[in-house]
Amino acid sequence: KPDVLLLDLDLPGISGIEVATQLRAEAGFKELPILVVTASVMKRERTAAENAGCDGFIEKPFDIGHLRRMVDLMAGFGSQ
Repeated sequence: KPDVLLLDLDLPGISGIEVATQLRAEAGFKELPILVVTASVMKRERTAAENAGCDGFIEKPFDIGHLRRMVDLMAGFGSQ
């Protein structure tokens, strides 16, 4: 099982929001931290991601150091 899931919202055939919603419905993935990494920067996408159970949101382009800190924080490996 992964420590953190990095999820784009723009996927072929399914939206990242749908993926997050489906994962949150599965018993083994209810507590998995989901970090959205996407070029979709509209407030409605961020709100939809939060409503689907995503735990964080990083906009592309992003700073790799910030991404690493977020992953570490969400996985419980460090502090931001």
